[in-house]
Amino acid sequence: GLRGRLARIAPGRTEHVDEFVDAAAIVLLVAVLATTGLTQDGDFAGIARQFPAAQVWRASDTFLRLKQWQAAGMLYQQLPVEIVHETGRYWHFYGICCYHLQQWAEARRCLLQAETLQPGPDIQLYLQWCEKGQNHD
Repeated sequence: GLRGRLARIAPGRTEHVDEFVDAAAIVLLVAVLATTGLTQDGDFAGIARQFPAAQVWRASDTFLRLKQWQAAGMLYQQLPVEIVHETGRYWHFYGICCYHLQQWAEARRCLLQAETLQPGPDIQLYLQWCEKGQNHD
């Protein structure tokens, strides 16, 4: 595989091979999801399950930074419960996705969980925006 090829190309200098392979896998996952249109219909859960959870998490974060809320949210949902259950970061970022998708109640639930586990400076602001969004719909 890729690790073996890199080891042959640069013998004795492979201390960062795993990092490069992880980065390549994330790029591949994001590229496949973005270019196949699978991010539009949410039919990529099976693809996400083929990658380790850490790579799916990084891909989710990438889509979040790109403001691809649906794709990021769907990928966050593919993360194993045992990884995300006690993680404020997960609840925070997934809550932001839900907010931008106008899923006010789910966003509020996630953001409240995030605030409990790991308070952040923008959580209160998002919670206020959720309330305003609920009042307008």
